[in-house]
Amino acid sequence: MGNADRDFEKAVVVDGVRKTFGAKGEVVALHEVSFEVNRGEVIGLLGPNGAGKTTIVDILSTLSRPDRGRGRSNCRAPGRARTLSGRYGRRRSAGSGRPN
Repeated sequence: MGNADRDFEKAVVVDGVRKTFGAKGEVVALHEVSFEVNRGEVIGLLGPNGAGKTTIVDILSTLSRPDRGRGRSNCRAPGRARTLSGRYGRRRSAGSGRPN
């Protein structure tokens, strides 16, 4: 089975992902992260603050691109994945005091 066939069988494939932030890439958020999730599996991303959990979710929901490697979800609608993950932008009007 080739890589493309194997990837289709997986719900999520993260392969060698690297993501940095800062003008010169001095903050390394993810360094060579790799994992796979099979269809039907439920996983949780656990780790201390700054471990890169939100960054990996942003990459999988197409809100961010990795500097290197690839992160892919077999979700047919990335917008739906963003909604389900809670990772989508909302703006509050200044001083309203009410949540959107």
